[in-house]
Amino acid sequence: MRVAIVGAGAAGIAAASAAAKRGVQVTLVEAGRIGGNGWTGDLLGSKVFLEAAAGGEKDLNAIWRRRLADEEEVTGRLREELDEKGIRSLSGRATFRSPAAMEVGGKPLPADGFILATGSRPRMDSRFPYDGERVFTTRDALRGGRCPGSILVVGSGPSGTEYAHLYAAFGARVTLLASREHLLPWEDPDVAAAVTKAFRERGIGVETKARVENIQVEGEGVRATCADGREFSAEAALLAIGEEANVADLNLAAGGLSLDEKGRLPAGKWGETSVPGVYVAGDLTGRFRLASVAARQGEVAVGHLLGEPVEPLDYSGVVAAVFSEPQVASCGVTETVATWRRLPVRIWKVELGGLKLLLTKRAGGFCKVTVDEGSGVVLGASVVGGEAAELAGALSLAVRAKMTAGDLVKAFQVTPSWAENLGNLCPVG
Repeated sequence: MRVAIVGAGAAGIAAASAAAKRGVQVTLVEAGRIGGNGWTGDLLGSKVFLEAAAGGEKDLNAIWRRRLADEEEVTGRLREELDEKGIRSLSGRATFRSPAAMEVGGKPLPADGFILATGSRPRMDSRFPYDGERVFTTRDALRGGRCPGSILVVGSGPSGTEYAHLYAAFGARVTLLASREHLLPWEDPDVAAAVTKAFRERGIGVETKARVENIQVEGEGVRATCADGREFSAEAALLAIGEEANVADLNLAAGGLSLDEKGRLPAGKWGETSVPGVYVAGDLTGRFRLASVAARQGEVAVGHLLGEPVEPLDYSGVVAAVFSEPQVASCGVTETVATWRRLPVRIWKVELGGLKLLLTKRAGGFCKVTVDEGSGVVLGASVVGGEAAELAGALSLAVRAKMTAGDLVKAFQVTPSWAENLGNLCPVG
């Protein structure tokens, strides 16, 4: 059995490793850097700067050099691991010649099955004059250790919120332009309100219902014009307006495939496409667009491709985080999701305080746990403040284990920790 995997990001590497473990002949094709965006690109870069900001570092040039060094180290380690597993790495752009037949650089890519894991890239908009200097996406954020004196951050999802925090931490005057009623539109409104309050207290401007229609480069700066006529100026503008699938080189039409109206590559619960033997994993699926999810999707796709009795992924406990200050994280069914689905739930809430708050001097916050009204089983949670990502990760285990809110309250936790606050959870409303 021969399997070709296109894209060496989180999904592709996980799929390649899973296939190699089963004795399959694997070819991993990557046009750029091994590790992709999830492990060596934007994600690694932003987290290096986030850690530096948390530590109070201010030398952006030194942080940038460390970011490049870390990227080289991660890439090197991944290459060594691939070699050790006997995975053949091929540099180039794979493209379909016909359904279930691909080539790289004009040469056939022999395989009995294909897994497409080419990921995504920052979405571009023809109305905005991208130049990488004054107007740029997250790919160019803080490149070379450069930080403007003032910046407009267009887009208030996870990336926009994180970079608004980062630029402010490094001394820029930041205005965050949110097109909707509040930033982080998919998160709990109470969580978004807490982040907005914290941002404004730090001097970060947060403008809601500010849908940017036009950006102009003027002299030494930029000016953004919103649909309601409001205008905002700064030295630069960072566009964080979503992601789009990396499919330009695949020649999907020749492969008998096409994106749907939401820019996703349609696939079944195991990642199987409409073309036999062709699977998809990672950002191309449009499911969560998280490295952790992408890796699991790659593993499941391999198992199903090889005819194994593999369970489809259970997304009920997926954890997503925004590494701003304060931190934000959620898992499973939040109160917002329950409202959309009209699910009968109760909300349990607790403030994040105690000894951990005193010791860390970090922003306090709260945790809201969504509980099934009938059984009391934990369905999900929203967290803001403290180390929200870690706490949400622990709560995702409660979702998977079908624990009740009472179980959470009774569980022993370490002192000091943010998790010990769960002992004070109580129903609200």
